[in-house]
Amino acid sequence: MKQGIILGSFIIVLSVLALGSFNANISNKEYTDLAFSVKVDGQELVKGALTPTKSKIVWYVQEENGSNLILEDREIIDYYGFSMTLEEVKNPSLVDYELIKKVSGKQAKFNMINIDGNNVSVYEANCGDKTCVKTGVISKAGQNITCVPHKFVVQISGSGGFDA
Repeated sequence: MKQGIILGSFIIVLSVLALGSFNANISNKEYTDLAFSVKVDGQELVKGALTPTKSKIVWYVQEENGSNLILEDREIIDYYGFSMTLEEVKNPSLVDYELIKKVSGKQAKFNMINIDGNNVSVYEANCGDKTCVKTGVISKAGQNITCVPHKFVVQISGSGGFDA
């Protein structure tokens, strides 16, 4: 079963790499109905609507004890006791990774997701290959970002994307 999941995730990663990353320019475009979801090991952990005027940060953390967390915006700062602003949390070079390890365990896995309007990206992760980070921005229904080592997928669903 695990081999099938890993193989399926690997095929998705290869497909994304073959197609290249997509960077959406939202000027002069019209929004259509879109949502994002975060799945780990095939289980949906969070789903939310994408809207052009809203942005947020979502962190997926699998703590050393195996529990999965989804933290959004201020929850990230409160959970880890960071003394930084939300804008600073978006900057991977400012994040205190030792504090994350102290709170979530040394073997904790994480993927940091930035949702800016309808553009979704993984801006940092502690997986080995960082393919999820290298994928770049997705913004259309059917696009996804996969992290094979963490068995993690961010996917956009809905009736389309931006129409010209």
